[in-house]
Amino acid sequence: MINLKNMQKLFGKYKYLVLVIGIGLVLLMWPRSDAPAAQTPAPVDGYTAFAVEEMEQRLAEALSRIEGAGRVKVLLTLKSDMEVLYLEDVDEKVHTEWENGQAAVQDRESKGKTVLAGASGGNGPVKTGRVFPVYQGALVVCEGAGNAQIQLQIKEAVSALTGLSGSVVTVTPMAAEE
Repeated sequence: MINLKNMQKLFGKYKYLVLVIGIGLVLLMWPRSDAPAAQTPAPVDGYTAFAVEEMEQRLAEALSRIEGAGRVKVLLTLKSDMEVLYLEDVDEKVHTEWENGQAAVQDRESKGKTVLAGASGGNGPVKTGRVFPVYQGALVVCEGAGNAQIQLQIKEAVSALTGLSGSVVTVTPMAAEE
């Protein structure tokens, strides 16, 4: 039979463990919010998915808020798209021939294999990172582009948001609708 003194002794010895387990149980039973999260692009392997069209829309919305810009349409071009980098196991062999104490001919052979996750490679290739897209140019068509000050503000905004220099950002007036 367990007496009270043995229980106090046992509890004193494991009181922190009991406390951690108790907190864990409380957190597991805590009610969760079922409210939907804000609409964001779905992550792709831990990175936010990139869509040029979405960036164009976001940029057009931001630029239309510049005083005097009016309606805005944006077109972005990419120099390179998003690229996934994979882990490679590289086997490199170097053959050197010597003449008069100096390396005369050097032959280099390199073979690379993409590393697969898991012993049998059943989980696919091991990803090491991403190279994000690089913009090449931008065209902005807006109602207020007839004003040089507004053109400058739009060029500066596009340059700040995309990393493009002003020389590859074109701002032109929008044709009047009939």
